[in-house]
Amino acid sequence: MKKLHTENISTTRGSSHSSSPSGESVQGFPRVVVDGSFVRVDKTKPFMARMVSSDSFLTSPTDEHSDSKHTLAVLESVSCNLEAGMEMLDSQENSLAKIGGRLAGIALALNNSRSPEISEQKIIEAQLDLESAQRMIRQISKSSYKQVALFSNGASAPIAIAVPVLSRWEGLSIERCNISTPGLKTVDEGKIHGSKAGFFLDHATVKRAFTEWRKLCCNNRMQWSMLKDRIYSIKSSIEKWNHGTHWRISLPQNDSPTGPLDRPNRNN
Repeated sequence: MKKLHTENISTTRGSSHSSSPSGESVQGFPRVVVDGSFVRVDKTKPFMARMVSSDSFLTSPTDEHSDSKHTLAVLESVSCNLEAGMEMLDSQENSLAKIGGRLAGIALALNNSRSPEISEQKIIEAQLDLESAQRMIRQISKSSYKQVALFSNGASAPIAIAVPVLSRWEGLSIERCNISTPGLKTVDEGKIHGSKAGFFLDHATVKRAFTEWRKLCCNNRMQWSMLKDRIYSIKSSIEKWNHGTHWRISLPQNDSPTGPLDRPNRNN
């Protein structure tokens, strides 16, 4: 897609890595979810303030009573962060649905232009419909949630949510949708009529764009389901704590800029 408004991703020594579908390595987490907000990593802060919540109570319980409440406060903060991540993915899904609708409009315009009995005026109208759909997709690709871009023009580092699991912490990733893929780029730059520069679209190209779009939709739902599973687990732990099962969540010993955060699978 053309000229997406995306964030510049700075690399951080010792931070986590992700890979783009093309194999391009992208370093670091440009943002993390803290207090339900999407913020840049501040490596000058201790782990809990940097990755979970700025509440001073979470970073340093000072007596036996506050220590006993510490775990509950951490779990509630993590739950808030997971909910924020799910809301971002919901917004991303809505934008993807709109893009899918515009791709359907492009497919229809292409079909109309291929009719053997179509007039010159109708071909011109089909080209105008195509250009309208292209403009709308470009506009949708600039969508954001709480000032964080939902789409990227190429590989981008993920947004991290820190989640406690037993004696360690995991970093769950929320990925922007990379719409700089061959099919979508060709559809964005293509045409069905006229002398201006551009590739003449065919059904195979539009079909490829749809395939790439469906993959983005599937990845969105996979991430949403992952966060949903984790928030269910966190809320179950909160319920157990409220019924008298108390324990202490330990802080990581390694105080690297993002963690350490284990990455539970290829996408996270």
